[in-house]
Amino acid sequence: MTMYRAASESDDRHLHESQIPPPYQQPSQDDVNTMLTKVFETMDKNDDTKVDSDELKQWLDKIHEGLIDDNVEQQWTYYSPPLQEVHSWESYDPEKREALIWDHYINTTYTDDVVQAYRQDVNIDEFKSDDPNFKSYYTMLKRAERRWKVADKNNDTVLIKEEFKFFLHPEESDHTKHLLVEEAMEDMDLDGNKEITLEEYMKHMNEVTPEQEKQDPGFESNHQSQFQTYLDKNKDGNLCMTELSEWLIPSYDRHEAEATRMIHDTDNDHDQKLNQQELLGNNQYFLSLIPGEMWRQYSQQTDGDSTTAATHDEF
Repeated sequence: MTMYRAASESDDRHLHESQIPPPYQQPSQDDVNTMLTKVFETMDKNDDTKVDSDELKQWLDKIHEGLIDDNVEQQWTYYSPPLQEVHSWESYDPEKREALIWDHYINTTYTDDVVQAYRQDVNIDEFKSDDPNFKSYYTMLKRAERRWKVADKNNDTVLIKEEFKFFLHPEESDHTKHLLVEEAMEDMDLDGNKEITLEEYMKHMNEVTPEQEKQDPGFESNHQSQFQTYLDKNKDGNLCMTELSEWLIPSYDRHEAEATRMIHDTDNDHDQKLNQQELLGNNQYFLSLIPGEMWRQYSQQTDGDSTTAATHDEF
């Protein structure tokens, strides 16, 4: 399992696109354009009938934050943490908060044999399990333990929701981002020399890329070029921890770069802004700008649930 991939720019796009329903569940072009028109009007903060890169970046930030928060809320509800006294980050005085306990997390998430092996701290090569995925799950549990300890900002061994967010999405916080680089190195560095060769990189990309994307004739050559031209900064044929960090935790703002790219690709009149005609004329390109709530509202409307499908003021 590659839990770090959402940190790179392309996988940040994949996260945003994950809310788009499959084609057979999407509304008509007219309905899509109605939703995009509403999005356009919301993005256009200064009402000049155009959306510049800063306005688009702010909307991408909002979409991203909503996706992360939705995911955290769903999983938080699933684990249903009890109320208990915890110390806040700002005060030494305890307060009643929902807090997730490590034992409850692992008992709810992993199978009994994986938890047993973890508690006994066994040699997994000697542990007998009928589950063919046992080693992968055990590795995931050990990785989760490391994440837990880093996300537990006040070191009280439990996670409140704010800490749980960074446990699930370490790319969202400066104090947990480094975990992504460590996990990526572990996943790709097959010989354990703390460097990633082109062969190791390509093997990993083949393993984590959906089959449909791998059918692209340029898949292999594009990734090889990405490695050799952009990722391998010192051209020694390997990715070190520093180069891996620059890839997964870029110093630039991902949404700013994405906004600039989206406008560049569709800016027919070359004014470096997006007008409504350009947006609607490329509606399939901009589906990721439609927030999940709008997709859900459409789905509920088509199911005849007019009450819950009412438009929210936030849009």
